[in-house]
Amino acid sequence: MGAIALFSVLPLSAQNNSHPAKPDSDPAPDEQPTLAPEQMPEYPGGMSALFSFIAENVQYPEEAKKADKGGRVLCAFVITKTGKVTDVHVVRSSDTQCLDDEAVRVISMLPNWKPGTVKGKPVDVAFTIPVNFTLK
Repeated sequence: MGAIALFSVLPLSAQNNSHPAKPDSDPAPDEQPTLAPEQMPEYPGGMSALFSFIAENVQYPEEAKKADKGGRVLCAFVITKTGKVTDVHVVRSSDTQCLDDEAVRVISMLPNWKPGTVKGKPVDVAFTIPVNFTLK
């Protein structure tokens, strides 16, 4: 039985009550990342490179394979104004802890991105990535 993980990337929805960064000043330390920058962050090599990175680094947990478990993990993270991926966490669980942990592990490994901008200045941007684990 082989393991295949499917992925897609979406920006966080505005329903999270996050407040955009102020474009005319440096964000305060407790300020929320923006949801709608003028220029979205860019993964090095583009979205296909992002999908490849995730696919190459995901290791379907043996525990989940043995239990015939799959599911969707919705991970949120922030791409900082320096391009680093931070604050990776699960916002919707697959109900299988080892799948949740694997999704967070791989997203935490992402290399630096080209940061998003507002009025030409880098800003922190919030993202979510649904990671679907499917056994075939």
